[in-house]
Amino acid sequence: ICGWSGSGKTTLCLKLKEIFQDDITILQLDHYCKDVSYLSEEERKKVNFDIPSAYDGDLFCSHLRKLKNNEAIDRPIYDFATHSTKKGEYVKIKPSKIILLDGILIYQLNDAISLMNKRIFMDVSSFKRVERRAKRDLKERGRVIKQTIKQFYDTVEPMHQIYVEPNKEVCDIIFDNEKDGELNEEQVAILVNMIKESI
Repeated sequence: ICGWSGSGKTTLCLKLKEIFQDDITILQLDHYCKDVSYLSEEERKKVNFDIPSAYDGDLFCSHLRKLKNNEAIDRPIYDFATHSTKKGEYVKIKPSKIILLDGILIYQLNDAISLMNKRIFMDVSSFKRVERRAKRDLKERGRVIKQTIKQFYDTVEPMHQIYVEPNKEVCDIIFDNEKDGELNEEQVAILVNMIKESI
C-alpha cells in the first residue's frame, strides 16, 4: 500500500488487520528510516526523508523475504522525534497468510516489488495531505505545525511528484481517501474480496 504522506495508508492497513486479524502481518517502511542521530538537532531537521536513500531498503527487503518464507523477524523501532533507531530494541513480527507493506516509497524498492502480488495506491488531494500530516506530526512526532508545513512544501511534495505519483500507473487499485473520518467502504469491500481471492 503506497501513496502520499497523509493519504491513509496506515489507516487502511489497520482496517484490513481488523477484518483479517491474525491472517495479516503489517510491515511499515517508516521503521526502516536510516538513523541520523549522529547529526546535530538542526542538521537532522534538514535531512530529506522523502527519497529512497533515506531508508534501509536492503534490510526491509531481507525482512520481507523472511516473512514470505514463514520466518519471524526483529523489526527495528524508529523514533521520529529524534530521527534515530532505538539501539538494541526490536519488535518481533511473525509471518502470516497476508503481508501488508505500508510506505510512501515501497515501489522504489525493486527487490520488494518482485515479491508483491498486488499494489494499492492511496490517493488524496494536496490540501488533505498537508492537513493530516500536520495533525499527525504535532500529535505523534513532536513537531510544530510551522515546521511540518515548511517541510511539506520544501521536500515532501516535490519528492512525491518524482517518486510517488508515477506509481499510480502500475497499481491494481487506486483507493480514493479524500473523506475524513472513515474509509470508502465500497473500496474496502473490493479490496477484501481481492485479498480473499489471492489467498
